[in-house]
Amino acid sequence: GTLTEGKPAVTNVVAFAAGKLAGLDEARLLQVVATAEADSEHPLASAMVEGAKDRQLALLPYSQFKAIAGGGVQAQVDGNTVLVGTPKLLAESAIQLQLAEQEELAALQAEGKTAMLVAMNGQAVGLIAVADRVRATSRETIAQLKALGIQVAMLTGDNRRTGEAVGRELGIDRVFAEVLPSDKANYVKQLQGEGLFTSMVGDGVNDAPALAQADLGIAIGAGTGVAIETAE
Repeated sequence: GTLTEGKPAVTNVVAFAAGKLAGLDEARLLQVVATAEADSEHPLASAMVEGAKDRQLALLPYSQFKAIAGGGVQAQVDGNTVLVGTPKLLAESAIQLQLAEQEELAALQAEGKTAMLVAMNGQAVGLIAVADRVRATSRETIAQLKALGIQVAMLTGDNRRTGEAVGRELGIDRVFAEVLPSDKANYVKQLQGEGLFTSMVGDGVNDAPALAQADLGIAIGAGTGVAIETAE
């Protein structure tokens, strides 16, 4: 939401072979994912829930919702254990992808999309890709900063392919990807350790520690109350 419009939307719904065998077509997959994400406050979760609503897909019975910081969510949906999250989260859960599925994931990431993998009962069944349009003013602003001799870096929780694709679009040379919310302040410290005067721009609760760590913290107008209060 800092460099983008903050209005992510579902762009792709892909059911893997195992998902199709389990009776999941694209609509059912999105319905299951939206249900698992229903209690999450993450912007990507909201995009998936809205995507299901737009397609008139009602939520299914669910329970035991659990948010996994920087990773995704887990819930019991219609009697099945559903995990929705990053490729790293599924890998840590010993859930593997077939080669064709890995290639499909990589292709979407290379387009700058955020792809969330879906597992059901311990098996990968599909993915949902979400994209957020870059703000019209972001590239121009970054170009102006660079013209002033200011180095611009981006911190993102997205995977490296997606982060670098967005970085290329915006003209950002230094991209720190797969950054957990709790680690943002550490990356600011790293830059300060290089002797750099740092300014951090953020808009969310997760940005508050990094805003406080930076020499200058800036909360953009759409920022949450915590981010704004922490900024200087």
